Amino acid sequence: MEDKEKIKKLLKEKGIIEPEKQYKEESESVEQSLQAIREKAKRVSRI
Repeated sequence: MEDKEKIKKLLKEKGIIEPEKQYKEESESVEQSLQAIREKAKRVSRI
């Protein structure tokens, strides 16, 4: 557990704050992109 805290402290010092949060935001944007692609696919399949 101590190592994890040390790593978090180092990341904050280097300006990389909360990699988990960044990852979550990236995965959400990927999910939105996939949803947009699915919507386009639905429209194309109707034609």
